[in-house]
Amino acid sequence: MSHPPILSPDFFQDMNPTYDWLRQNDPVHLIEPIQTWFVSRYDDCVAMLLDDEHFSLENMPITNMWHPEVKNATRTLFVDEP
Repeated sequence: MSHPPILSPDFFQDMNPTYDWLRQNDPVHLIEPIQTWFVSRYDDCVAMLLDDEHFSLENMPITNMWHPEVKNATRTLFVDEP
């Protein structure tokens, strides 16, 4: 099955087929243009969120691309501590 690359215009038109394909075939997928990993299975996401030693929400490369105002407005979403 062919699927559009994440972040392409076609992907945003209908994301579910790509998400389904990723969950089944590439559950830990590197989005190369932004050097960010996309993790698509629930159990893997939970494990990452609970493991502050190996995975930090504060150092996500994708946030480096955001406009400073967007980064500031969402800063409380991307911290490890409550």
